[in-house]
Amino acid sequence: MPDNYTLDTRSNACKNAIYTSIRTALSTPNPVQVPKIDKNVVLFDPIQNPLETFYERFTEAGGKCVAIEVERSRMGDRQYAVSKLNDIYGYVRTEIDLGRYNTVLNASPKLSRVLMNYQIPFVNSIPLNQPADAAILYAEYLIARNGSIVFSQKDDLMLYPSARNIARNLIVLAGNNCLMPDIEDVFRASTQRIQEDNRPDAVELQANTLEIIRPTIKNKEEATPSEPYITLVLLVER
Repeated sequence: MPDNYTLDTRSNACKNAIYTSIRTALSTPNPVQVPKIDKNVVLFDPIQNPLETFYERFTEAGGKCVAIEVERSRMGDRQYAVSKLNDIYGYVRTEIDLGRYNTVLNASPKLSRVLMNYQIPFVNSIPLNQPADAAILYAEYLIARNGSIVFSQKDDLMLYPSARNIARNLIVLAGNNCLMPDIEDVFRASTQRIQEDNRPDAVELQANTLEIIRPTIKNKEEATPSEPYITLVLLVER
């Protein structure tokens, strides 16, 4: 008898044995034991100080955070309010001057008048595939848990399709009133805002237009449009 016949016979025998084992296993009752899971258990410890946690996580990841403190009770004083605006946009101007940014994109048309008042040079658009040196934009939310920034497409922000690839440096404006402990708090707040605006049909759309970015570059010289260096100017109310 040829050797190859013997090998084929052994191979077929092995295959039949495997098929028999599979059929036996499928026909044998073997109920799956589903573990009891408490879906109400919180996965992570609660954050006691969201502002401090955000600052630590954001800077550890490579972001630069500049906090400007404001006394809420004094904001009714026009002179005090103007001085704080000078602090905010004066710093933005300083950041642009120190970085020697030639092209600065204003990603929010509503900021145009303010930037002009503070003599901050900017453009409202950039050519395709030619990112700006820096971009100024608003944050929708800040996430304390991992030091991330949430952007959205609302309020005419020109971030479509992404906040990335528009500039090597992002100068982000935000207040601690938009600080959220976790990502689920962001979606909860976003959904609540839509419902308060009486637009329940926009809930799914709003979730799809949120973009979350976390710093990844610690050396500004290594920044690229796809991995930008992020400077956050944070207004902290006391």
